Amino acid sequence: MNSLPFFSIIIPVFNVERYLENCLNSIIHQSFTDFELILINDGSTDDSEKIILKFHQQYSFIKYISQNNLGQGTARNKGIEIAQGKYFWFIDSDDTIPENALTSIYKELTNEEEVDALLFTKEIVNTYEENIEKERNHGIDKGIEAGIYSADKIMKSFLCMKILPSCANKIYSAKLFLNGKCRFPGEVFFEDLAQNVSCLSSCKKIKVIREDYYTYIQRQGSTMTSACTEKHIKSIFFILDDIKAYLQKINQYEALEKYYFRLYWYQLNYFYYKFIHEGSEENVEMFIQYLDVSTSKLHLQFFVPFDDNPDQFPFVYVLSGMMENPFLKDQENRVFESLNFPEEFINTYM
Repeated sequence: MNSLPFFSIIIPVFNVERYLENCLNSIIHQSFTDFELILINDGSTDDSEKIILKFHQQYSFIKYISQNNLGQGTARNKGIEIAQGKYFWFIDSDDTIPENALTSIYKELTNEEEVDALLFTKEIVNTYEENIEKERNHGIDKGIEAGIYSADKIMKSFLCMKILPSCANKIYSAKLFLNGKCRFPGEVFFEDLAQNVSCLSSCKKIKVIREDYYTYIQRQGSTMTSACTEKHIKSIFFILDDIKAYLQKINQYEALEKYYFRLYWYQLNYFYYKFIHEGSEENVEMFIQYLDVSTSKLHLQFFVPFDDNPDQFPFVYVLSGMMENPFLKDQENRVFESLNFPEEFINTYM
């Protein structure tokens, strides 16, 4: 075994006493043992901390950090600061990894030329609703075959949502995180969406394999199933702005702009139907207010059809979803008047 671990597994923990032991046991009982496990208690108010301390006292390779409830992004960043492994894996505390996953992943990372990231599919286990729609293609579109890819290819696929933004089915080289790079936005939701953009765009070589090396537990009470708050709404717009600013900072926005269009509208549509669609009128109004501010900053190209699908006006899906009417008949004028569309767009398409 090397003096420094091959993997650093970083897990933020918040009020998951029901699931945490299964998560930790699935890691601790792996046949591959060259790893460290970093647990960050993010201000849990249940018995999660007791479970962490029990495992921490029993296993010397477990590191433990405690913080006030500042969110998964801040917790993961703290884990990054003390991690010593060659590769980082960010696992959620209510999920598990399959038997011998670490052995298989180690072989994938060492059997040919070195890569900066490894992407793999995941199994989805639903615990709270029998007929929930499965996450499409388990995290990676079927059109993306196993192989080695450039960052440019993977970034375009990611922005088009052919690679979903969970960080749990991606393993990143520790080199990407040097000098404070590739950190998670703090104290917001959907932080992994922005962090994956910074990590993937920093890679030179990325390996994709079509094997389920992660088990995602869909449950009530998680970030993705919890009741919508203003923080959820504020977060999605903040994250989309943050991604755009980052792409501009690294001089990649112009080359990737049309792909960013897709990410922008896909995320807002997904967010609306996930958090707003059947919620309160107050949340609908709040969403429209944030959308108003955001769209006022966009230029015409954000509103016209996609190049490869002239019948697809992406913004229409957001608006028609709000009105539950594909032609926006009932409240069309009120919504249009509340959103600052470019004058050129209004003159051309309205």
